[in-house]
Amino acid sequence: MNGTATRVLLTGAAGFVGRHLAEALRAAGCTVIGAGRSAPRANSCDEFICCDLLAPAARSRLIERAGADTLAHLAWCTEHGRYRDDPANERWQAASVALVEQYLAAGGRHVVATGSCAEYIWDERECDEADPDCSLARPYERAKHGTRAALAMHCARAGATFAWARLFFLYGAGEDERRLVPAVMDALAWRRAPFALQAEAQRDYLHVADVASGLAALACSRAAGTFNVCSGAPVALREIVRVAACLIDADPAPLLVQPLPAQPRRIAGRNARLRALGWAPRVNLACGLAACARTRGLPDSQFRGPGGRPEMNLP
Repeated sequence: MNGTATRVLLTGAAGFVGRHLAEALRAAGCTVIGAGRSAPRANSCDEFICCDLLAPAARSRLIERAGADTLAHLAWCTEHGRYRDDPANERWQAASVALVEQYLAAGGRHVVATGSCAEYIWDERECDEADPDCSLARPYERAKHGTRAALAMHCARAGATFAWARLFFLYGAGEDERRLVPAVMDALAWRRAPFALQAEAQRDYLHVADVASGLAALACSRAAGTFNVCSGAPVALREIVRVAACLIDADPAPLLVQPLPAQPRRIAGRNARLRALGWAPRVNLACGLAACARTRGLPDSQFRGPGGRPEMNLP
């Protein structure tokens, strides 16, 4: 295998990040075996195995059938507005640990699993992977903290490598319409009523294509440790609204007239560890938002490169 991933078992392959990661892994030359309750809409995986990851027998069959040298585990409870307090977090913690134990017992050599910036204590310090302090305030954070610790221990005992990827604020094609960027686009286009937001809050947003390429780098390099998958350059929510409004020739004022207090004012992460693997973000905010406008059927005539063409052709 020459120390790199060749056959990757990807859980959560039909999810927002999973479908993009499948494409990034295949572009890197990996064979991708997707797994989950429902198949991706696009044919992004080389093979898909329908599997209830919460069922022990189904997990065992999955590991045996996949025959993967690398496990990229993304599946978790992720319902917008509910996941951080969802009682299912405990079940996903137990299932995730059991899945990795079974994978290691079958000879697996590398695990990539995902957490989030919610694991950090949001006191406006830059989120640093070396910071030992973690938030345990809500079920999601507690479950992710426990999962990371257990997976690190099991991988160390088995002599396998383990990368824990903390995702920050994401946007791009395929995200839940209730999330910030789709909601902003729809409000600017008067497809939904304007709403108040924390206009001055600074958040570390990264396009899902860059998130996927970062996770692919962790899988293909067999990197070990905790990695922030983030831009390292937080942006005010006011700026997201302003740029989106410019792209579709809309008035940003209805979303900015009565801003909510910024709590916390700033959430941003360091990404030096991921950059050391040769990764770097490629999608700037204007380009990413223009791609989002196109996927929502909105005009993006304000953002054009030389010759009147969009600067990047993102999905």
